[in-house]
Amino acid sequence: MDRLYAQPPSPVVQWCDIGCGYGGLLASLSAAFPNKTMLGLEIRDRVAEFCRRRVMEMRSEYPGCYGNVAFERTNAMKFLPNYFAKGSLEKLFFCYPDPHFKKKKNRQRIISTQLLAEYAYVLQEGGGVAYVVTDVPELFDWMVQRFEQHPLFERRGERDHADDPVSKFVRDLTDEAQRVDKSDRGKQDASFWRVVNP
Repeated sequence: MDRLYAQPPSPVVQWCDIGCGYGGLLASLSAAFPNKTMLGLEIRDRVAEFCRRRVMEMRSEYPGCYGNVAFERTNAMKFLPNYFAKGSLEKLFFCYPDPHFKKKKNRQRIISTQLLAEYAYVLQEGGGVAYVVTDVPELFDWMVQRFEQHPLFERRGERDHADDPVSKFVRDLTDEAQRVDKSDRGKQDASFWRVVNP
């Protein structure tokens, strides 16, 4: 992989993986979409540090590549609007989030009505896309229901979702997706347009 970028990536973050885990999704996307600037947000300090080391090693191994991705340790549920300007993001990823099964813990889920307002704030109106994927059917239903009930999001049709080349990355190329593939659990995924403000 000794190619150079056709043009340098934007200095402004365009794609964000919230709860990026060990960074597998952005590592894959970074190579496939070198002109898009990406940021992974992770709350666990050791995991965020692992991601930073991972991308530094990739940059050493493939000079001229992976300069479009970075990772930050933060609590996105609290501080997301501090990182991004209004309407600045093209894509948001929510891959295999913690299901918080106990009912009293549901408020800690990364998808909620309140947080969707913040995600809508940072996504581009009329073109931004939020992607979700999980192997927990109950959590998938929860996330889809909240997105569909929110006035600033609209579920993409099956064709639009399937034809989007990024959808396959989200579904199959995260570290968690590879663990799920080794089990008998199925994956469910969807994506949602950030509609124009009414």
